Amino acid sequence: MGDKLGGMDAKHWEEKYAATERLWSGEPNSIIASHVLPWAPGMALDVGCGEGRDAVWLAQRGWRVRGIDFSETAISRMADATAESGVADAVEGFVGDACAVIAEHGWRDHDLATVSFIQSADLPRILECVSSTIVPGGRMLVAAHAFALPWHPDTFVPWSASDVIAAVDLPDFEVEKSSRVETLLAARGVTRVDDVVVFRRRMAE
Repeated sequence: MGDKLGGMDAKHWEEKYAATERLWSGEPNSIIASHVLPWAPGMALDVGCGEGRDAVWLAQRGWRVRGIDFSETAISRMADATAESGVADAVEGFVGDACAVIAEHGWRDHDLATVSFIQSADLPRILECVSSTIVPGGRMLVAAHAFALPWHPDTFVPWSASDVIAAVDLPDFEVEKSSRVETLLAARGVTRVDDVVVFRRRMAE
């Protein structure tokens, strides 16, 4: 995930998690859940896994999951969440930069990778690292905020689906799906626009 993520470095994320008992709800991201639900389970990689809400959801549906996050606190909470949910044996957590962790372990066995809301100019590099771990027929699901909202920092980088597709060089992949989800945040009076791209690795000939 690079040393910095949308202008916010690993130290920032550790401090952000450590400052609160829970940063996110325990519910899975609706974009992840709605897309992944029909797919047969296998080995998944959750990049930017946070406190493990998606990892738990995936594991409860038969996936084995590796989660990567900058924050040691977040990974510790993911371990607690998986234990409480009875899926600890199906989920592993790793602290650090996604590309560095992938290079260290040499993974090449993921049927699915999720890369969610990495609003950074570093996103293409991360996607190319993550794509190297996907098996033929496997998928890489990318979700991103397509536009900045008033409270996002100046360093926030929006990514539309078309921007994501244009920014990466993935000759072994095809775009299986590209879509947009609009969510009205009534309390704040704005609409959040999230774009989703599903890349699928071509089967070996």
